[in-house]
Amino acid sequence: IKTPNIDRLVNEGFSFRQNFCTTPICTPARAEILTGCTSFVNRVPWFGMAINPELTLLPRAFKDAGYHTIHVGKWHNDGHPRDKGYDVTSCVFHNDNLNNHAKTGHYMRFKEPWGEVSGHSSEIFTDSALRLLENAPADKPWFCFLAYHAPHDPFDAPEPFASMYDPEKMPLYPNYMPEHPVDNGDMTIRDELLENWPRTQERMRRYRAKYYGMISHMDFHFGRVLDFLKSKGLDRNTVVVFTGDQGLATGSHGLLGKENMYDHSISSPL
Repeated sequence: IKTPNIDRLVNEGFSFRQNFCTTPICTPARAEILTGCTSFVNRVPWFGMAINPELTLLPRAFKDAGYHTIHVGKWHNDGHPRDKGYDVTSCVFHNDNLNNHAKTGHYMRFKEPWGEVSGHSSEIFTDSALRLLENAPADKPWFCFLAYHAPHDPFDAPEPFASMYDPEKMPLYPNYMPEHPVDNGDMTIRDELLENWPRTQERMRRYRAKYYGMISHMDFHFGRVLDFLKSKGLDRNTVVVFTGDQGLATGSHGLLGKENMYDHSISSPL
């Protein structure tokens, strides 16, 4: 998989190889990142649940320390990030997306103070983050939470990323199975129904090729952030942290999704 910009972080910084997401589902995982606490403490073990109001969220800690705080992109927790310690927000998904996500996927539309923006989430999230960083107050440090939606399904990266990976050249997974051998309690959740059983190697190769394309497309736009920091002379005094909520099985153990306790879901990049 081609991720030259994420690789830059690994080669020039630190890579933590034992980082785990204890509740590998979007909303609880993001609540863990925001609170530094597991779902037993932050009270978010599933979708649609409010974060424990007694906890200090990450943006509030930075704001209280004198930082200008910015949120761009996916939120997927209770309320709106503008009420959770952020000074400015942009392209907040799902909250402010004007498109029907079920129909348009990553192609989103938002009404921002500078006008309406539309396009692929990875591109417009990056555009908005760079705009807000460009206009951040010069008299204080900033904290920017850029929350990409990729590589969440649907895997609809634009060209040339959509066809960057040849499915026939995808290596076989050694832990591939046509079906998971037991019912783990999440066999019929939405993202397990995106492909039929049995999972064939051919279909899983196609699935993973699209998944990889989404990741490489996101990596390209993440590289724009690193280039911006360097162009402004900020690359030497800015801490850049790249992490994720969870990964997808994409055919391992006969699973597609994330709601399971295998390493492919709980072992997140950091």
